Amino acid sequence: MDRVRILLVDDDELVAKAMARTLLRGADVDHESRIESALERIASDPNYDLILCDLYLGAARGTELYQIVLERLPSYSSRIAFMSGFGETPRELETLREVPCLGKPVPVEAVIALARQGRSRVHGS
Repeated sequence: MDRVRILLVDDDELVAKAMARTLLRGADVDHESRIESALERIASDPNYDLILCDLYLGAARGTELYQIVLERLPSYSSRIAFMSGFGETPRELETLREVPCLGKPVPVEAVIALARQGRSRVHGS
């Protein structure tokens, strides 16, 4: 099967580099550290199978990215998953009922499986 494409959104550069290196076993990975740059990349590239977003991006929250995607790029809404190593707020937990959330460290197999599910939703393959 073709390699899946993942956009990793995490503001911690060291964590992102380590995670991208691990995910490279089964995926092509791009990285963004801010919501704004992630949105620009998503809008310009409709071929990501999964957007894997940290829930905590400095002062921002990954759930903000999800809400913007729902409004502006709804075709991507089923291709988002969160990752977190911390407790979540009640509002974030509400969003997490709709979106998969993986604990850190994220299991590579689970991420690849979510990306393949995202691909099949979009391409029917």
